[in-house]
Amino acid sequence: MRKLLIFILSIFCLFSCSPENSSNEDPNIPSNQAPTAPQLIYPDDNSLCINQDIEFSWNEVNDPDGDKVKYIIEISNNRSFSDIFKTESTTSLSINIIFPKGQAYYWRLYSMDNMDNKSTYSNAYAFYVEGEAANNHIPFKAKLIAPGNNSNAISGTTILLNWESSDIDDDTLTYDIYFGTDGNLNLIKKDLEQNNLEVDIETNKKYYWIVNCSDGKSTSLGDRWTFSTK
Repeated sequence: MRKLLIFILSIFCLFSCSPENSSNEDPNIPSNQAPTAPQLIYPDDNSLCINQDIEFSWNEVNDPDGDKVKYIIEISNNRSFSDIFKTESTTSLSINIIFPKGQAYYWRLYSMDNMDNKSTYSNAYAFYVEGEAANNHIPFKAKLIAPGNNSNAISGTTILLNWESSDIDDDTLTYDIYFGTDGNLNLIKKDLEQNNLEVDIETNKKYYWIVNCSDGKSTSLGDRWTFSTK
């Protein structure tokens, strides 16, 4: 009986002397926070770049914890950034990248501290690298305004599709709108002169749509966007 009592007291002392929180983290110390998102400086949105060697620049961000920050730049051939042309990382506020001529590109940026906390993305800007003796430049791809890509629980019987685009030559733009509920989208409006279109929708459907932009001489093929109804 005495041995049993000693054993019970030993177990009690073992647990009573153990720390209540085995973690090394102090709950009173706030967690490390991500830096703010960068703001793009150059090239500005819808810029025409004469030189192939482009110096990208942006503003310095603030890190709430004073951590060292690096910047990750992404260059894409489309506005959705589904096709990344180049990714570079630097601790500077600028970087030089050489591009093929005669193409449109899109760039964006995010910052990351030395704890691997990432900021949100900056805005995405479009730019065009001048080709050889270009008489006309292809329009930039349409930029989505509304509804947001992959939006869901949209209600109602109609919805207003809204986008914007631009052209280096300031040509008048027209739009071909493709719309449907599967991969085979139908051309529902051709040579539309305004940058919005109201369409009928049904409940519990997933819709896809594409906007192609034309300046009368060349056409940029748009990204595929989607939204769902409830």
